[in-house]
Amino acid sequence: MSDVLKKTPQQAQPSMPCVPQTRRGTERREALMAAADELFLQYGFDGVSLDSLVAHVGGSKASIYQYFGCKKGLLVALVQRRHECFFNEYALPTELGSRSLREVLLETSHMLFQAFSQPDKMAFMRLIVNESQRDPEIGRIAYELGPARGKYTMAKILIEADARGEIDCPRPYESAVFFSGFLQHIKWRLLIGLTPIEDHIDINSFFEFTVDHFIASHQHISPITQTK
Repeated sequence: MSDVLKKTPQQAQPSMPCVPQTRRGTERREALMAAADELFLQYGFDGVSLDSLVAHVGGSKASIYQYFGCKKGLLVALVQRRHECFFNEYALPTELGSRSLREVLLETSHMLFQAFSQPDKMAFMRLIVNESQRDPEIGRIAYELGPARGKYTMAKILIEADARGEIDCPRPYESAVFFSGFLQHIKWRLLIGLTPIEDHIDINSFFEFTVDHFIASHQHISPITQTK
């Protein structure tokens, strides 16, 4: 358990060049981020210049340099903002509480499905995937703030379920990666413009099938069963 907790990502965020100290500065920074979010999604990161950003929101490029350092710093700030909004908006389970592991896994699956189904979230993911080909640091930051954070949270839930005797889970992080695998099927279909799941599959049945098989794969195996 301690090894998993020690490796949990600690908000891998480079510090911003300058944090606004006034209300006007804060509003200015927010306006720049809103404009960048809109324009990056519409034209791509390379398709938006600092001049076009300033023309869209007003002011001068000095504010961009002051608050973000450069255009990349602005994209990193958007990555940070979107991931924090994601976790605040969907409030994914972080512990079992009084519920069973099955209930928590099903809730997590449905919440992530709802998130993946939002067009703007998929559009931003495509933006990050594309830009990461040129600048791997962008991808690393996005991964640590999103997927990695989610996997370590799930690993802690699996540790709790193991301690309660619901499952046998000696390698919680690897099991969390295993669990996230079937969700990637949905995400990748949406990422390339397909429907989230094949037409002949019911999404609720799909989640129940995968969760039940995941739990079944983590049951205690008796010595008699092992020798067969």
